[in-house]
Amino acid sequence: MTIALTSLALVLFAASHYRADWTMLFYILPYLIIAVFTLVASQIGQRSDDLRLTGLARTSSGQGQGAASSAATLSILLLGGVLYLLTPQVSWPYLESRFGQDVPHAPGGELEQAESGGQTGSAATKSQGGTAENGSSGGQGLQWPGMQWPSPQEMRTAAQRPHMPRWQKSAIEELAGFSETLQPVVLVVFDWWRWLKQWLREHWLDLMFALLGLIMLAVILAFRHLLRETPWAIWLSSRWDYWYLCRCGRHTAGERGARQYYRAMERLFALGDLPRSRFSNSQEYLAQIRRRHRSHLHTYAEELTQLFEAARYGPDRFGISDLQRMRQLYRYMYRELI
Repeated sequence: MTIALTSLALVLFAASHYRADWTMLFYILPYLIIAVFTLVASQIGQRSDDLRLTGLARTSSGQGQGAASSAATLSILLLGGVLYLLTPQVSWPYLESRFGQDVPHAPGGELEQAESGGQTGSAATKSQGGTAENGSSGGQGLQWPGMQWPSPQEMRTAAQRPHMPRWQKSAIEELAGFSETLQPVVLVVFDWWRWLKQWLREHWLDLMFALLGLIMLAVILAFRHLLRETPWAIWLSSRWDYWYLCRCGRHTAGERGARQYYRAMERLFALGDLPRSRFSNSQEYLAQIRRRHRSHLHTYAEELTQLFEAARYGPDRFGISDLQRMRQLYRYMYRELI
C-alpha cells in the first residue's frame, strides 16, 4: 500500500506540471489500469481466502479469479471514463486566471497542448466553445465540453518532438490516422450532444417535476412496505379484519373470500411474532404455527388452512357454508390471541 500511494503521489505531481499535456496519457493510462487491477485482485483474493477459511468455497477457489479481476477492472474504468466525459473538466490556468493568480508561462513551450495561442480564462473557454460549435475538422481538434482533443496535425507535430521514444512516436502516428478516420463519426456525436444540451435547457423544468414525481413514488412505495412490517400497523389491520370480516361479514364470495380470511389469519399470527415468509407455502407456515402453539389453537389454524387450500385447489365449488366456517374459526383464533 505504501508503494502504491508513493507512486500515485509521483504521478499526480508529474500530471499537475504546467508542461504536461495529452502525451502523458501513454504513461498514465497503463499505470491506472495496473493500479486498479492490483487493488481489485487484492480484494478478490482476500475475499476468496475468507471463504476458503470459513468452508464456504472449494479448495481450488483460485480458478476464475483472474477473469473476475479483469471484469471488475474493466467495469470500474468504463464507469470512471463515462463520469470523466460527463463532468466538466476545468484547467489549472483557468482557475488561476479566474481567481486572480499569476499564470506561469513556459519560456520555450506552450502553456497547455489543449489550448492554442496560450489563452487562459474566459478567452480560452470561449475559443474552445466556438470551435466545438463550428465542428470544424481543420487545425483545431475535436472538443468535448471542458476539454479538447488534439487534431491529427497536432498529433503529428507532437510526434516530432526530440527525445521521444520510438514506440510512442509510432503510436501517436497511428492514433493520428485513426483520428482522421473517426472524425466524421465524432462530429455527428457532438451534434447530438449539442442537441441534447439544448433540449435539456428547454425542458429542464419538466424534467425536475418528473424527477420529483419519481422520488415521491419511491418514498410512497417504501413507506407502504415499511407499514407492513410495523407492529402498530399490523395491530390496526387485525382490528380492521375482525370488525370488517367477523362483525360485519363483508367478505367476498368464493376463493377471494377464502383468501381474505387466510390473509387475516396471517396478520393475526404476525402480531404474535410469527410472520409468514413469502417463500413459505401454506403447509410450511402451518408447521410453524404447530411448533409455536401447542394448544388447540393450531387445530383452528389447520382447519382454516384446509379450507383455504380447498378453495384454491379443490375441484368442488366453495360455498357460503365454508366461508361461514372460516369466519367462525377466525373469530376463535382472534379471541384466543387478542
